[in-house]
Amino acid sequence: MQHSELGLFGTTVYVLSLPLAFVAMAFLPETRVQRDNEAHKGILNGFTALKELRILYTVFLSFAVFFILFSVLIYVPFMLQNVLGYTAKGAGIVLAFQGIAVILIIPRVKILASKHSTMLIIATGFTLTGLAIFSVSFAYSIFTVLLLMLLFGAGFGLAQTAIDAQIVQIAPSESKGSVLSIHNTMKYVGQSLSPIVLGIVLSHFDLDTVFRIAGSFGLLVALITYLMKNSFEKPGDKHIKETKISLSNQ
Repeated sequence: MQHSELGLFGTTVYVLSLPLAFVAMAFLPETRVQRDNEAHKGILNGFTALKELRILYTVFLSFAVFFILFSVLIYVPFMLQNVLGYTAKGAGIVLAFQGIAVILIIPRVKILASKHSTMLIIATGFTLTGLAIFSVSFAYSIFTVLLLMLLFGAGFGLAQTAIDAQIVQIAPSESKGSVLSIHNTMKYVGQSLSPIVLGIVLSHFDLDTVFRIAGSFGLLVALITYLMKNSFEKPGDKHIKETKISLSNQ
């Protein structure tokens, strides 16, 4: 299958999945949105909380990290097949390396959070993921790809874990549930938009361009996050390092 056909197919599938999801939410009894005043008030409080820059940016980070994750999960197998001749089974084994790195890095995030600011940890995570994805476009050996998957997994583990801890810390108590719901929803928005946006890129260019754009996005987010780290250290805030670090609702 040609790159343009592949990108068009992937884009079409995900474009159709979004409206179908909304239809399911609206009509299925199990997923129907409650319309009582209390539920509406909770949602409104959640969106009102987004007026605070720290909360809004952290919610964006949850979108960004999953947008980047799915650029790897979806397009690295295509690269392995086209460049290295790997089958789906082989590609799955390669992708497992990033999962191994995530498992190894998570227990160490709490230690890092006790020594460094959470925003610095997040920026470091996005830097590692951005560099790994960008470098995939120059990888022509399986050994290199495996190393890049380990690097990506380490970066994702750092960023995702710290982002989840940060939103719990900064969300106001009166609307914490709604804010966390919005936060988790943005993860699914990120994983849905990733194949749509990058599928359009693939239909016009090639896989190398896809990886370079996704990697550049990760590096840009890392830079912005680093520049904003002082905005997250307000007087009276309890430092994020005291938050119990956990990887939940992935």
